[in-house]
Amino acid sequence: MRELIKIADRGGRQTVSARDLWDFLKVQTRFNDWILRYIKDFNFQENQDFISLTQKRVSGGRTKEYHISLSMAKELSMLQRTARGKEARLYFIACEEKLRAVLPQTYAEALRALADKAESEEKLLIEQKKNKPKVEYYNDVADAENEHVFNDAAKMLGWGRNTLMERLRVDKVLMSNNTPYQRHLNSGRFKVKERVFRVGNVKRITSTTFVTGKGMQWLQGKYTKQLKLF
Repeated sequence: MRELIKIADRGGRQTVSARDLWDFLKVQTRFNDWILRYIKDFNFQENQDFISLTQKRVSGGRTKEYHISLSMAKELSMLQRTARGKEARLYFIACEEKLRAVLPQTYAEALRALADKAESEEKLLIEQKKNKPKVEYYNDVADAENEHVFNDAAKMLGWGRNTLMERLRVDKVLMSNNTPYQRHLNSGRFKVKERVFRVGNVKRITSTTFVTGKGMQWLQGKYTKQLKLF
């Protein structure tokens, strides 16, 4: 299938640059006016139908870019009522059909594998804790818990680790210091471990957050609705 408009994978979701679509459709209206009018008039929802990102321009200043779902792209194309709009809509329909053919099997398998892996790692860490002094355990293992499990959780969603953690802060799961809010600790979705290290003669303690096996499944459930909308 010939690529009419570039489709990108953003966090496991197929998205299109609204600006690329606007350019393909040869819309005469100024881009910002065009996209904002349709968002308002048709009640498109941020983080469901589209995400917006502010980027720095090479020439200075900032610009706001919109990455939209294939469903939203189809609707915008149809609303143009032009030959190019029809061509774009048919293209997005074909892309959706191709995605549906491969997503269910690979996604389910990835989820089960990641959940099993997280549970195995938790058991391994318990054994390590029994066999190592406390300070050595935190120094050697705390970072691995956080980095490795958060990376797995991010991969499960098709996101990068930093993207996932930023999203969790926006959704009030993690505080600004990447420590979970108490309700999420109480639920068993996350654990916080102390890390002890020394700077000269001064002992310092920091906290490290990692995702439990239960948390891995919860993250998948929390964001699956958004994935299905795309």
